Formats: sequence, C-alpha cells, structure tokens
Amino acid sequence: MALYASAKATESNSTSEELHKTYRDQIEHKLDLINKKIIFIASKIRFRRGVINGLGSIVKAITGNLDNEDAIQFENEINKICNSVYKTQSSQRRTLSLAESTTKEFSKQLSKIDDNQKTLTSILKNITINSDTIKNQLHFLEIYVQISFSLQIILDKLMVLEDAMAFSQLGIMQPSIISPQNLVLKLSNLQNNFSLYQVEEISIDNIHKIEKSISVKAYSIDHSLTFILEIPSVQPILYDYIHIYSLPNNLNLTIIPKSKFLALGSDEYAYLEEDCKKLSEDTWICKSLDTRAIEKSEDCIISLIKHKDGNCTQARMNLKRGKLQKIKENKLLIVSTEPEIIKTKNYQEHFSST
Repeated sequence: MALYASAKATESNSTSEELHKTYRDQIEHKLDLINKKIIFIASKIRFRRGVINGLGSIVKAITGNLDNEDAIQFENEINKICNSVYKTQSSQRRTLSLAESTTKEFSKQLSKIDDNQKTLTSILKNITINSDTIKNQLHFLEIYVQISFSLQIILDKLMVLEDAMAFSQLGIMQPSIISPQNLVLKLSNLQNNFSLYQVEEISIDNIHKIEKSISVKAYSIDHSLTFILEIPSVQPILYDYIHIYSLPNNLNLTIIPKSKFLALGSDEYAYLEEDCKKLSEDTWICKSLDTRAIEKSEDCIISLIKHKDGNCTQARMNLKRGKLQKIKENKLLIVSTEPEIIKTKNYQEHFSST
C-alpha cells in the first residue's frame, strides 16, 4: 500500500484541507486494518484457558497438539537455556534449540513494531504543534509518507504473525514462522552437533520436503508467543509403505488385517497404528515402528506376501453392490459382485483399475 496522492497534487487547485483529508483517510484506513489485526490475534489467545507457572505467568497452549502442562514444560526449559543456568541433555537440546531461535526472531519483530509506534507518535505530535506554520505541501506529503510507511511495517509484521498463528494451529510449518534460509542454517547446526538425520539433504532446494516433515506447536505467555518445531531425525532405513485393502473372494470371504497400513522392509516389518505423514508422491515419514523379523514370522499378511499358505482367519463380507475407491491419482480400486463393463468419459485422463 502507498499514498495515492502524488507530488503533482500540490500544484493543483485543491485546498490544503482537501489534500490533508485524502491523506488522513488513507492513513486511517491502515490504522483500522491494524486495529482489526490486533483484535483478531489477541482474541485467539485471550479466550483460551491457561495455567499459571511457577513464576506466576499465565501459559496458554494455542495449538490443539499441545496441552498447557507441556507448554509450561517447554517454557521452563527455554528459560533455562536463555539464562544459561544449566545444560540440558542432548535429546532435550535437540528439541528446544530452534524454539529459542524462533522466540528471539519474533521478539525482534515486536521490538521493531514498538519503535515504529514511537516514531508515529512523535510525528503526529510534530504535526499538531507546527501545522499552522508549515506552508510547503511537499513537506506535508513527506510527513504523510513517513507515517504511511511506518504503519505499513506494523501491518506487515502483524500479517506475518497472523499467518504464523494460523499455520501453527494446523501444525504446519510455514516460512512466516521461520525463514527458509534461517531454517537451513539451524538444521545444519543441529546436524553437525547432534548427528541429525533429515528426510532429505539439508539444502534450500529440499526445503519444501523438509518443512513438511516438521510439526509445529505454539503457546502464549504474558505478551509473547513461542513456537515449538518438532524436527524428526530419521533412521536411514527404507520401507515400503503398504495400504492393505480387504477384498472378498468368490466365496464372499475376506481377511481382516491388524492394521490398514504396513511398513515392509527387506528383513523386518511393522503394522502402523496411525497414518504416516506424506512428504511427496513417493515419500512418507512414520513416527515410530514396532518392527518384527520377517524370516520366522507366522503373520497372515506376511505369509501371503511371501506366497506361502498362512494361518489366516477369514470373515464373511457380503457386498450388495459394487465398490469404487480412488487409491491415488489416476488409479482406482473397483470391487464388483459381477463382471461389469467400465467406460471412461474423460478421454484426456487415463485410469488404471485393479
């Protein structure tokens, strides 16, 4: 946003009052936007229940993936790091290092906002005192531009903060929380100090996939916000991520697996209790695996994968009509009780069926 009046306006027949009204209207519009942003951000924090920590400050978890007790624990650990009172264990430091950096970054932004507010107040006072003596309209334009510029900085910072809060509530990492360049730098330091194994080589080219692997949590205390980044350190072992579907045979019998997802390695396997996070079309990341050896396994699904007869418990499945499910892009799973003819209407896309 910028002031819509140009220096040529000073040469027109417009009165000073008309010019000042034009400038004031634009500045008041920005002030209104800033006020709405502040009210919106404050409401996200004010109406959440919090708990009081040992120092008497109210701590409130902002995101649904973090409760108040965990928020207090994070705050206490961060305070210990900032005050250099004690050295945390390697596992704790690995988790909290970026939290400290993010806190400092947002504190710096809020400090800039405060400085601009003071500048704005000073300029407004100067206008009030000297308005009767200022004759040159260009000088007025310069002052209004300075005010507009200061307000725009405040508005930009509030928009960044608003975006950061919105994405943190979804648990999603986003550049408004920490810039990609700063994130790459911090991850490189973590990798050097703690043997961090990232999902991809740490570089700006791979930043989008790395950001997808990071989970975000946030909490507020007094007049500050803290963002916690959970950065996974993965084992350099690859598994096939298999989605198991139960299909009936010609006797209407099917096998019910222990879980709908299976991680299958060359020598071991694991059923997954929850979905893994998708990083790309061919890459998924799972939180933890309770692996078992494939060689001596008597598991039904593993036996079928090895093309061996398994001790499988079957259940009856009666389909009254066919079932169609999209597995992934351009792939459909079709189950029918009788042979059917399939026709496609959109000839620009090619689907494969099983």
